[in-house]
Amino acid sequence: MSYRLGESSSSAVRRIKLDGLELPERPDYEQPTIPQDITSVDPVELMELFAEVNSWLDYTEVQLACAQIDEKYEEQQLEEIQALDQINYKDEKTVTTMKARAFESEDFLAQRERTIKAYGYRKIAETIYNRLERARFIISREITRRTGERNNG
Repeated sequence: MSYRLGESSSSAVRRIKLDGLELPERPDYEQPTIPQDITSVDPVELMELFAEVNSWLDYTEVQLACAQIDEKYEEQQLEEIQALDQINYKDEKTVTTMKARAFESEDFLAQRERTIKAYGYRKIAETIYNRLERARFIISREITRRTGERNNG
């Protein structure tokens, strides 16, 4: 499997596979890019480009879902550590001091770092997915335009 999986998404993928569902593998070719002038692309090449974009979208969509699952898990871990730390510092004189002490704990700081990394990875995966989705839209519009020309011509 060529996905980047965290603890939580790894569990989800295992369950999906146990249910007999298949996940798309990473395509064997690089992510396609749309030519500046898509109208000049040969019809066969256009359909190949459309298929490549769709293959990458399928793969990236699963990777994005895994990143979202892992980000949510890391956020929940952070909230749990925060709550436990606040309980540990409940004897502080003020709520502000209690929260400040909780935010200083090594566990909290380490988990906050993991949470930020999970967020960053998810944002980048989302950006790639959105770029591919826009590419698919552009190609689809070009196919529709050509079909309309042929039917009206």
